[in-house]
Amino acid sequence: MNYQVLNSTVDDCEAAIVAEFAKGPWMIEACLHTYQSGAIHNALLAAIPGCYWVQLVFDRKNRFLEDIRLQELADAGAEIRIDTFERSLRSQFIVIDYVTSITGSYLYSIPYNSRYSADLQIQDDGGMTSSYNLIWLYHWDHSLPWP
Repeated sequence: MNYQVLNSTVDDCEAAIVAEFAKGPWMIEACLHTYQSGAIHNALLAAIPGCYWVQLVFDRKNRFLEDIRLQELADAGAEIRIDTFERSLRSQFIVIDYVTSITGSYLYSIPYNSRYSADLQIQDDGGMTSSYNLIWLYHWDHSLPWP
């Protein structure tokens, strides 16, 4: 399946990601630069108990990152790491079962909801997704366990 939400509202992007998570159980790997509680957080919380594993890398410079939200994800069973790079983590994507990639300009944070339109791509393309998986492994290897 290839699905695009182009120049749309953040709510449309969130709905597409939430629908994708609901199809689980999955193996989920994600690099997230901006992240805050909201529809995606709640969808991850709901999906994690049925997933085979969930591994998340967050940007240590993320001003929206809240320990309480990370703790909720960890308590649900996600393995969480914080990127150690000096620069901000700008690779933002989700890889599901090594087959599906979710990426785009969608920002995963509530403060941007009312100010920006967003683009989102969900692709079932093994070649594209394997490239994202290599990037994810790079960030995973350059991160530290949280907390």
